[in-house]
Amino acid sequence: MTDVFVFQMGKCGSTAIVEALQSAGLTAAHTHELGADALAKRVRMLTSNPVSSFVLEHGLGQLVQNIRLTDELLRRRAGGDRIRIISVARHPLDWFWSSLIQNFDGQKHDLLDPGTITAFEDAWGRGAMDELSALHRVIVETCVAKISMGMQLAAGAIEHATGDSLRERIDSARRSLPQDVRRTARFGFQMFQPSTWFDEHIRPLTGIDVFAHPLSADGSCRVANDWCDLLVLSYERLAALVPVVSQFVERPVTLTVCNNSAGKRYEGEVTVMRRLVELPGTLTDVLWRTSYCRHFGYGPVDSPS
Repeated sequence: MTDVFVFQMGKCGSTAIVEALQSAGLTAAHTHELGADALAKRVRMLTSNPVSSFVLEHGLGQLVQNIRLTDELLRRRAGGDRIRIISVARHPLDWFWSSLIQNFDGQKHDLLDPGTITAFEDAWGRGAMDELSALHRVIVETCVAKISMGMQLAAGAIEHATGDSLRERIDSARRSLPQDVRRTARFGFQMFQPSTWFDEHIRPLTGIDVFAHPLSADGSCRVANDWCDLLVLSYERLAALVPVVSQFVERPVTLTVCNNSAGKRYEGEVTVMRRLVELPGTLTDVLWRTSYCRHFGYGPVDSPS
């Protein structure tokens, strides 16, 4: 039986939180998707669109786990058990670049030509530093141009998009673009993924509108309803929020925040890309005005360098 569901978007310290809870003697499970609606959407994504082998391999494994956890949660809720859920927010730009490092193997085919990818993989495997150095420049220059183009396309589209919600506006902007540029534009729209996550995942599952509950001064928020207790944490303050987590789970917890992107292939390239890609003001103006950024206090000054 799961003591705590760590239910949050990726790249927000979930591994560290789960390991901390397990070290404290609790059964903790991490998932990005819970509930019938979210799982049905994932199935449609995996079966109705062309997906890479990387996405399919990882997506199917996660889907099986998420089905099991959803089944447990729904059965226990029906049986009257109280459910504890921990979720985490992260600065959207920090999340975007960390996610790109983590998932570059799944997205590199949208950014680089096959010859460059093959040459880099071969040089990496042989430890050929001179070749890697030359390929490093090619990869950075090519990806900076492609990601910048995606940002510009998304910015131009979202400036004129309409919709009652952020999701409707994003979808309207995406539909307004020609089919042949949508895959490039998604690098701009991906910046909004954290901003829609709580409304598209936590709210449908729990009925809790996170943005209706102010953060405490420590950067956390605890909300309860008739069947669950929800703790929302700020990724940037995780280390300082250990006492809050300990109180929530009712036992001492030791938390070490780790960087699972460190040492990955392309980490250095993506880090350089981040410094070189210019973010369109039209896009970031919309981003900083989202309920998510206003609620958690995210903006350009707080964006990590």
